[in-house]
Amino acid sequence: MNRIGDIFFIFVNVIFLSKYKTVNYSIIFNFDYSMFQNYEIVIISFFLIFAAIAKSAQFGLHTWLADAMEGPTPISALIHAATMVTAGIFILVRSSVILINNCYVLDFMCIIGSITVIFGASVACFQYDIKKIVAYSTISQLGYMMLGCGLGNFDGAMFHLFTHAFFKALLFLCAGSIIHSVNNEQDIRKMGGLFKFIPFTYVCTLIGFISLMGLPYFSGFYSKDYIIESCFLSNRISGYVGFVFGLIGIIFTVYYSSKSIYFVFSSAFRNNRFIKIYDAPLFMSISMFILSICSIFFGFVFEK
Repeated sequence: MNRIGDIFFIFVNVIFLSKYKTVNYSIIFNFDYSMFQNYEIVIISFFLIFAAIAKSAQFGLHTWLADAMEGPTPISALIHAATMVTAGIFILVRSSVILINNCYVLDFMCIIGSITVIFGASVACFQYDIKKIVAYSTISQLGYMMLGCGLGNFDGAMFHLFTHAFFKALLFLCAGSIIHSVNNEQDIRKMGGLFKFIPFTYVCTLIGFISLMGLPYFSGFYSKDYIIESCFLSNRISGYVGFVFGLIGIIFTVYYSSKSIYFVFSSAFRNNRFIKIYDAPLFMSISMFILSICSIFFGFVFEK
């Protein structure tokens, strides 16, 4: 899936190299775009979008992200939540000077982002593997970022990319702490009542899911609300579609987040084979604490 994105990005660089004799974006974006025909701008734009669709796991090229959750949880937290999967969105933000003037390209990004939001959130509602829930949640949040780019709200997409890195990395680390505490069990239906045994992980998980849901005054609220507000004020059909899908996605997000918290921490303890349940070790706890602080305050601190 990622190689598909690489191929499209190579095509873009080949076009830039043939036109500008360089692939340095700082130079390219300062050149006169009258050198291009309209169809060339459209081709470059769609190549960039398809590169981002593959890299950022948008609908249609999303399956690799859920499968990648088989890897170690700290790797998921660092790469699959905060850095690698957001590379496609960063490509679009970085290339905004090319994309911003073509309404058809922007509408296409809105539709892809809207579908990804609703798809990722709806699939997460039916998952019981704790890492798969967080993985499909990531796909849904990447849809919000794509939606922001399609609205021309590139700073909003980048803001959500920024805040998402904190609370999603936190959730992956919390998922790893939970999994290790219950003998590598990942099915949330086999857990329950763990808040008594791993209280620190419980608090951090709660903070991560609250920020993910976008409850007021947490980081996720400021960035996600900025994109939803842009949809409502866009005066474009694709923007209104994104507004409706975005709100439905939020409802689904609240559902699967609440379900996860209930099954893991609040329901009755259901598995006596967990001989020794222990909370996160010191170094992991320090990371979770720092990410928790960022998930609470950084949205407010960096809000415009």
